[in-house]
Amino acid sequence: MKKILACSLAIIVAAGLAFAVYRRFGGVVMVSWIDFVKWNGVPYEATEVSVPESLIGEKLGEVLYKMPHEFKGSRPPKTVDGDAAFLEAGTELFAIEGFSAENYIAAATQDGYVAYRDHDSENPKFTEEMTIDLNRIKYVRADGYHEGAKYPQVKYLTSADDMQKYIDENKEWYNLLYQGDPADKFSLFYGVVLENHGASVLVEPEEGSWIRSSADKISVSISGAALYDESGNKMTAERLAAGASVAVYFTGVIAESYPAQIRGQEIRLGDEAKERGKVNEWLRFGDATSEYGGDFFNNNILILVLLEEPSGSIRHTVTGVSKAGDTLTVHVTRHLPGMGTCDMAEWHIIIEAPRTFYSAESNVVLTEERAQPSTGLALE
Repeated sequence: MKKILACSLAIIVAAGLAFAVYRRFGGVVMVSWIDFVKWNGVPYEATEVSVPESLIGEKLGEVLYKMPHEFKGSRPPKTVDGDAAFLEAGTELFAIEGFSAENYIAAATQDGYVAYRDHDSENPKFTEEMTIDLNRIKYVRADGYHEGAKYPQVKYLTSADDMQKYIDENKEWYNLLYQGDPADKFSLFYGVVLENHGASVLVEPEEGSWIRSSADKISVSISGAALYDESGNKMTAERLAAGASVAVYFTGVIAESYPAQIRGQEIRLGDEAKERGKVNEWLRFGDATSEYGGDFFNNNILILVLLEEPSGSIRHTVTGVSKAGDTLTVHVTRHLPGMGTCDMAEWHIIIEAPRTFYSAESNVVLTEERAQPSTGLALE
């Protein structure tokens, strides 16, 4: 009589990840693992992405046990921290600079460092240009002329202590407590939305507003502008419906057409917009950086771009931040009005960036956008 070997098929699932298929052949379990390693309760799945050595962070630990592919019994044992399917015991595990260890870790293999990810994350991308939210950039004005200083400058703040040290050492030199005249609304006005055209909105400034000397209707370009609702949360342009009360912060350059045209930088919605509307250049440096605590610097840095201008009427917009090799490049547009003030101004542009953007070399590319000259000071 022929003996029939009973066979059954099952799948091992943990934290939503099917990381093995096993078959029972009598009293033997044959397991087909995916390439995983378990650490801090998370089964990380191998990717085919190599991690640059420059991004390898602190050592997290080592693989303790390489899971076999054959067991005796009805099913494989449960996996624990330090278990791996294909990595040898003793393989070192590392954090990856710029990425949370809750989602990504790196394993040191014979072929270099390999990225492992949790089930819900996409494969990491270690490209030369990573995403930076341009709408999060802050433009902080200081005052004064600094004899002998060359601009533009690029500086890096890599920790909360580093940031506080910069404030303490430079608050007098750059006058980081400068706040300007609170009554000056050169780049801020309030009004009501008349029409929404998708890429722009038509706004009627409130009666008595300084900007009504230019026009009673303002076409505000909102491409790339930061938009916030009544609670201060980000919103889509569809919320800027006719009749909405808004605070509009813009670059300070007005195209003298009808309706007048401006480039919006930040728009806040709601009847309380006046209380929340902020003009970045009147922020103190300490206020602008107060939100960056120790947790922020775990995976990020602040890039400071310092500029000095011959007029306080000149405004700026960062249009791109990229890294090629070990060189950081920041593209900044200078917005020159047709008529400007004679006061000099120093600016700190504050950029949030992943730690991977820390660079030995830096380059600031300045371009100009000039309004039509009128009477008064023509800026060069």
